[in-house]
Amino acid sequence: MPVGPSHRHSQVFMRKEVKEKGFYRRVLAIAVPILIHNAITNFVSLLDNIMVGQVGTTQMSGVSICNQLFLVFNLCIFGAVSGAGIFTAQFYGSRDMEGYATPSGISSIAVCSWRFWASAFSFCGALS
Repeated sequence: MPVGPSHRHSQVFMRKEVKEKGFYRRVLAIAVPILIHNAITNFVSLLDNIMVGQVGTTQMSGVSICNQLFLVFNLCIFGAVSGAGIFTAQFYGSRDMEGYATPSGISSIAVCSWRFWASAFSFCGALS
């Protein structure tokens, strides 16, 4: 199977980048805060289950369902932001600054609207 010029360029780039120690520092600078955030979120969910588990089964089921809804909410936000990040990186790489702003704006509007609706539903649920 023939290898195209862009594939060869990416192979050379990867070999050069992976050998540099600065590459691993940059990756860790991004990965470690994300890892810490996810660990804290999962630990808080675990603590919720442990604390409420002492009260009763029905209450524990309610907390577990809420944690699952929170997970789905986080996945939706992560998907919107990741998708926009991919498009933003492509536009930035091609130096298209007009296209660069579009996915970021759409992602911000989507995330803010999801947060608004999640807050509204949470507030309405707290009132009843």
